[in-house]
Amino acid sequence: MKDAGVTAVCLFSRGHHGWCYYPTKVGEKHPNLKRENLLGEQIEALKSVGIVPSIYTTVCWDELQVSKHPEWVCLRENGQIMKMNPLTGESLSPFDPGWTFLCWNSPYRDYVLSQSVEVCFMYPDVDYLFVDILFNDEPCCCPYCLERMKKHGLDSNNPKDREKNSLDSAREFMEFLNNGVHSVVPDMPLFYNSRLRVTGSIEKGTKPELQYLGVIIVESLPSGPWGYEYFPLFARYFQNFPQKMMGHTGKFQKMWGDFGGLKNQVALDYEVIRMMALGVVASIGDQLPPSGQLDSATYDLIGHTYNRVSRVEEHLIGSKPIDEVAIMLSNKEIRVFNSELDAEKGAMKMLSQLHYQFSFVDEESDLSSYTVLILPDIITVDGDLAEKLKKYMERGGKILASYQSGLNSARQWAIDGLDLDIKGEYPYKPYYVYPGVKLQSEGIIEKTDHIQYLGGMEICLDNDTVANKGIEVLATITNPYFNRTWDHFCSHLQTPPNERTDIPEMVFNGENIVYFSSMKFSCYNKFSSKCDRNMVEYGLDLLMSKKIIVSDLPSTAEVTLRQSPVENGPVVLTVIHYVPQRRTDTIDIIEDVIPLYDIHFSVKVNRGITSVADADTKTSIDFVRKDDRVEFVLSKIEGYRVILFM
Repeated sequence: MKDAGVTAVCLFSRGHHGWCYYPTKVGEKHPNLKRENLLGEQIEALKSVGIVPSIYTTVCWDELQVSKHPEWVCLRENGQIMKMNPLTGESLSPFDPGWTFLCWNSPYRDYVLSQSVEVCFMYPDVDYLFVDILFNDEPCCCPYCLERMKKHGLDSNNPKDREKNSLDSAREFMEFLNNGVHSVVPDMPLFYNSRLRVTGSIEKGTKPELQYLGVIIVESLPSGPWGYEYFPLFARYFQNFPQKMMGHTGKFQKMWGDFGGLKNQVALDYEVIRMMALGVVASIGDQLPPSGQLDSATYDLIGHTYNRVSRVEEHLIGSKPIDEVAIMLSNKEIRVFNSELDAEKGAMKMLSQLHYQFSFVDEESDLSSYTVLILPDIITVDGDLAEKLKKYMERGGKILASYQSGLNSARQWAIDGLDLDIKGEYPYKPYYVYPGVKLQSEGIIEKTDHIQYLGGMEICLDNDTVANKGIEVLATITNPYFNRTWDHFCSHLQTPPNERTDIPEMVFNGENIVYFSSMKFSCYNKFSSKCDRNMVEYGLDLLMSKKIIVSDLPSTAEVTLRQSPVENGPVVLTVIHYVPQRRTDTIDIIEDVIPLYDIHFSVKVNRGITSVADADTKTSIDFVRKDDRVEFVLSKIEGYRVILFM
């Protein structure tokens, strides 16, 4: 591990099968354990070479306790036991291999507390306690949960009340476990896996639970059910919270339990530098085989990645974002197996491919540092948020909105600076977009009718208002011949375009608001039409003078600009170029590094710059300073480069 560049390791005290790996008086030691105190010996071995240990335990999955206490098992609303396939999230029968859920409202909670307190008391100087699997596949309806709902005046027949019971009792359990552990080790940080949720709903999200999290760890094995889009979405939201953050991938070709499946070196390189480029500590998961013998090929793989990135990590881990755009989260939620955040993911893809610097925010976030706020597709503007947006714009902020974003609960436009008459959903779905003179003359999109697969809103602008206030209609709607139905259809997909109208699709108020009537971002997430991305980019160009990073990088590259955590440290530019391919039916594969050559950059850096250098090789890079921008050329980017502005 030392040779592989490992600096910290998380060790099992108890696993999902329920056995403990140390001399426990609370649980049961693994019956085939050859070492009397495997956990304790591992901790001492790591500490002897300067590697920091931490400890793992589990909550809702413990097959030993399931067999001993079936009365503690979670039940679905139909009375079936709650059991799931961790690869797919599908429900399982009692005869399928998979994990059965235990309820944290049952007496099992006391067992979890006792085991966690015991192991923390025995090993108090570890880095943190990782508490895994604090979730239910769906709200539990066991007798203990039914009793709790009755006690708190909740209707167990109401799905929303069952969800509230699950949420409230999980938070009670976190407080219960924190208090117990801290009674013996007051400064022990705890992390509850499965509790991180990216959503604009403050109450249902992670914010009320931050008080229980000593660290934030984003589990995301891209070759598992998470995919390559999951981690950056979480990191770009949680990067603005005070806790230190760790990313968590794995050495496996697929995911946990894929013994013998070794990830491609290039893929692991990409996943680790991508975490660090967003300021995040990079963790790589392995599983100790029953023999207890570490696999040398695994640590050759890990060592290649860690030892290379160690030369640049001091300026990346803990760095702070330098962002220009914020994306507002809706009240929907991203989940491992079923994400609802189509619009947010579409916006993330667009901005990543266009190389904007951005974060995800919620309605409580501080917006003052962002030039533009994107409201993607379904952000309802009521009450406090309406007032917040008004103040944001009064201070010079700009807004780009689409579809139902910007409307209040009464489905009326609610943002000052643009008067839109909202007629309702557009009667044709899908419809087409036709570019106006500017979009045509500037080559933004081709002079034709472009499909909008998901439809949109019908809006109206008063002609006198348009003329007097300088509002520009930059694109309009073209109707199809008819809506496609079972008894009235043409060809295999949508009906062809027919009548061009003057109904607006893209509107600019001439100052600080761009609005699209279609579901621009959800549509891009599902279909990735370059027309949609080009129109959004044009809208952003109208709202900001020049983006922070201008380059001739391809859209496959990723780029971040951050402030080094080192005292009086440099501004750090990280450029990454790896290309995932869908070579299987289920996962994306990265095998080859495709170098880039002679890439020109113009980067806005609001500070005096005396040198530009490669963080890895320490080689100086020639640059030219033009006003507040630094211009230079990178002759070669092979995988990634980290550049320091000092």
